[in-house]
Amino acid sequence: SKTKVVHVFSTELQTEFGQINHLKVDATPKEKTQLSIELKAAINESAFLDKYSTFYINVPLSGWKLTRGNGIGEMHLKKINDELFIRSELQLRDFYSCGESISSLNAFVETNREITRGRFYADDEDLSGEAKLFLDTGSGDYKIHFNNLQGEAKKLLNILELDLDLHGRSKGNFIYSDNIEKSNPVFSGMFIADNARFYDFNFKKVNGKLEYIENSDTLIIRDLSALYMTGKGNADLVI
Repeated sequence: SKTKVVHVFSTELQTEFGQINHLKVDATPKEKTQLSIELKAAINESAFLDKYSTFYINVPLSGWKLTRGNGIGEMHLKKINDELFIRSELQLRDFYSCGESISSLNAFVETNREITRGRFYADDEDLSGEAKLFLDTGSGDYKIHFNNLQGEAKKLLNILELDLDLHGRSKGNFIYSDNIEKSNPVFSGMFIADNARFYDFNFKKVNGKLEYIENSDTLIIRDLSALYMTGKGNADLVI
């Protein structure tokens, strides 16, 4: 039988999120490399990235509620012996996450078979840090490690959609973990702040362990320690 081969090339393809300036597709079903896709795009609306990132690189973005922004994205995909290998890069500027502005985000994501790993670097006057992504589509495990995340506490809480009146510059290491098949996502970690305002109370030298189970409406802070006026307090809080 004849070998079916498909070649596609485009330099001006308009999408919801922007314009694809380079698209090259080679489909050779009976060869070892069954599919090869190269893509370079200019982004001018991040709100429409989710369905593409979920489908092509196994990274769901819907929970972060991205809007606006501009930048560039690249993707290289190969399907070899029915297994996917994907490498992608994203540079995004002046966008919003859950209504909070972020100056820049650089992302690098790789998929080898069922495992996706990524590195994300956010830089903003009020929020910056590094995140490492791990996703196993076989088991459904999904984790993001936030390393040296620092900035305005209220901005981070708004992005996490936590209604908590906490203000002040803070830093910490956190983990966002989920299993698509088993449970609600959990956001947990340790934080410290030199000064913090919690509702109408001003504290100094604050540190503690935070845990939030998504959709539970409950925030737990364990081993909370802080200076208040002339004294020092320790407590566990359930909010």
